[in-house]
Amino acid sequence: MRDRPLVSIQWWDESRWKASEGADQIAEFTRSIATSHPQVARVTIESIYNNPDPASEQPRYQVNATIITA
Repeated sequence: MRDRPLVSIQWWDESRWKASEGADQIAEFTRSIATSHPQVARVTIESIYNNPDPASEQPRYQVNATIITA
């Protein structure tokens, strides 16, 4: 049986550019789970988008990924 969780990972930073760069690093790391974890068959990055915090307006990006278990 395979699981297919959709996970959301957020990255806050002091500027939109830095938050974007952090989100790219998170996406790269998340993709690497497919080759480094024996119980993960595939990782798909569904989206990376600008999502500033509504209360503080602090820069934030969100990465949405689907992880399919082996």
